[in-house]
Amino acid sequence: MSKTYDVLPGIEIPPVQRTGRRGSKYPFATMPVGSMFFIPAEEVPKSFSSQRNAAQRRLGYKFVSRMVTLDGREGVGCWRIE
Repeated sequence: MSKTYDVLPGIEIPPVQRTGRRGSKYPFATMPVGSMFFIPAEEVPKSFSSQRNAAQRRLGYKFVSRMVTLDGREGVGCWRIE
């Protein structure tokens, strides 16, 4: 059985409701050249290198990340190099 739908003329289209972007989880945009941030090994997502690369393209900055031990904790350090 097919359903019919009523045609309703003259109803205005509501404006688009944008939710906006959520802030970055990592401080890429606020890092001066030569600074770094550290992510403990248990918190490093598999997608971190993709997020770093996306930030490089979006911001025009260059970052490098390495496995490091900081204060006895293993993890990933990410430096802004340009």
